Amino acid sequence: MISGLSLCRLIMNRWQFEQLIDALDGPDWWSIGITIVNALIMVWLGISQYKLQKRQTELQQRQTEAQEYEIYKRLYMLLVQVHNEVNEFMHNVSFGTWGTYYQADKELLVRKEKSINQLKNDLLTNYVDYELKFSKGLFDKEAYRQILNTMSAILFHVNQAIEKDEVNMPVGSQQIPSIDGDMEKGEAFALAGRFKHMEFMLQGFMNFVNQKRRLGSCEEALKVIKEKCKID
Repeated sequence: MISGLSLCRLIMNRWQFEQLIDALDGPDWWSIGITIVNALIMVWLGISQYKLQKRQTELQQRQTEAQEYEIYKRLYMLLVQVHNEVNEFMHNVSFGTWGTYYQADKELLVRKEKSINQLKNDLLTNYVDYELKFSKGLFDKEAYRQILNTMSAILFHVNQAIEKDEVNMPVGSQQIPSIDGDMEKGEAFALAGRFKHMEFMLQGFMNFVNQKRRLGSCEEALKVIKEKCKID
């Protein structure tokens, strides 16, 4: 038999349980529960949004770095190629208008003209990028444009003169004179002497020599580019 005390406890426990059920069924508890769930959802959404934005920022940064690398890489290659062409320009014209070498490779100066024109196009295509990235002291874009124009014009007239048979191509050795101790200007004078329109060609060659000296070396610019994009 259940004692009076046990019966009272049983009745009390049942009453407390019913009170708990009533409380949970009440509108206040549902509101609190919904609020908690919504808060958890908002926290989850915030964390997800933060991670997404972080990934997007990292992706944009990598894209920017890749674009920067391509700009520096293009300029690096342009500088190397232009200076190679500049340093070998007079020699190439000499070989291309020397009887023995011309017979061995009649298209040498035609190829060189195409190469110079391609370098001109590369420079002009990326001119704005280079202007924004580099100071005139480091990379004088106008000086490069001018010397490429001069080289292109000289090669055009040289090739035209060859086609019209207006070039007296030496076969044996040729003495290069020194003009006031300046061998480059002496070479320009000797080359111009091979052409029918000597004065016109001499002006072009002398202009090239002067522009080459103003252009100077590209070593400092190459060093800076290497540091920026780590080209080995």
